[in-house]
Amino acid sequence: EDLARWASLLYGGAVLPQKSLDEMFNSTSSGEGSTYGLGAMVTRSKWGRSYGHDGEFPGYSSDMRYYAKYNIAIAVMANADVA
Repeated sequence: EDLARWASLLYGGAVLPQKSLDEMFNSTSSGEGSTYGLGAMVTRSKWGRSYGHDGEFPGYSSDMRYYAKYNIAIAVMANADVA
């Protein structure tokens, strides 16, 4: 819940000035279907553009996304251990 709240505040413009957000979202291709800005993955989907980041660690996976069109953020964290 805290991570989704943070994504909503950060990517929704409540934390940084617009000039900094524009710079953060000024992205380049990562070659994986998304582009990558300054610490933010920018992805286009059927729900519009989203901003966020994902990560993996042995036995653990997480993803955080903010959908600007709907002003909604989600965060998913999962135990990926097969044991």
